[in-house]
Amino acid sequence: GIMGSTRDWEYVEQVLLSECEKRGRQHDILVHASAVNQKIQSLWGLDRAGARLAQEVQKLKDQNPSLKSISVVGHSLGGLIVRAALPQMLHPPHDTTRDGNNRQTNPEHPGSLAAAPNSEKPTSGGTGEGRFPGQLCGMQPLHLLTMSSPHLGLRGRGLCPLLSWLW
Repeated sequence: GIMGSTRDWEYVEQVLLSECEKRGRQHDILVHASAVNQKIQSLWGLDRAGARLAQEVQKLKDQNPSLKSISVVGHSLGGLIVRAALPQMLHPPHDTTRDGNNRQTNPEHPGSLAAAPNSEKPTSGGTGEGRFPGQLCGMQPLHLLTMSSPHLGLRGRGLCPLLSWLW
């Protein structure tokens, strides 16, 4: 949240690790509280905060190549920062019939777009496999949880208008 720190998530981390240990799965989880948007950094705008978070998650994946899936949790402003970071973390599946914006291209005329937009949709199923057409920093996304995040009140892409009274 606004002016938050990694200490705000210590209890959540303890509970998650404790529950995994009870199930004998303590080695299957890495809990990471983001440190790149702490305190005053949280006030510099969603685009910059999202970019910092995306870079931090990619660095975490690079340092832990065995990570296969990711669940993301954000509280208050942190939920909006997560939402801003998601498009930057998205790595669509490699497909030579798509352009740089993941739009369907026409294979008969290279460089031109196909008439119909991408009609792929996430599939439903109980296993989680194939439910999302892409990865977040090379990991299969499992959960996105935001709590007390004002998604409906967000306009534009610049600074969060709520914070303008601080300056």
